[in-house]
Amino acid sequence: MADGYWYTQILPRVFTLVSYRLKKALTGKTSAAIKCTTNGQSEGSPYFPTWYMHELAPIEMGQDLENRTVNAVLETIEVIAYTKSKDECNLLMSETVMQMKALGFNVTAMPIVTSDTNVFSGVCRFRRMVGGGDTDLINNS
Repeated sequence: MADGYWYTQILPRVFTLVSYRLKKALTGKTSAAIKCTTNGQSEGSPYFPTWYMHELAPIEMGQDLENRTVNAVLETIEVIAYTKSKDECNLLMSETVMQMKALGFNVTAMPIVTSDTNVFSGVCRFRRMVGGGDTDLINNS
């Protein structure tokens, strides 16, 4: 069993794995280096392409009769990409889906790309049951 706060490390771990793999897979295929963030606040002037990952409220699962620990959570993660072109946004979303599927996540909202004037945004959501002993996401090995 992992420590009592293992579930707080899911998003940072998934972000680290997916953003690294995303940047590696798309190097040279986007208009500029991809800015990956979990910060929902703008840090100055807009930058494109930007890839933003955040966690929606996880749901406790797998309770036992003692109910003293969190054994598992149903994790939902949303990813939003902002770009200056529809093709680039579709590319980011497609690669995101591939990387999240590689970690065992299901796509609960397939990527949809919309535009507001000259900015394209893509949004998709993923869900997976994560247990306290899930070595893919919890351990840093």
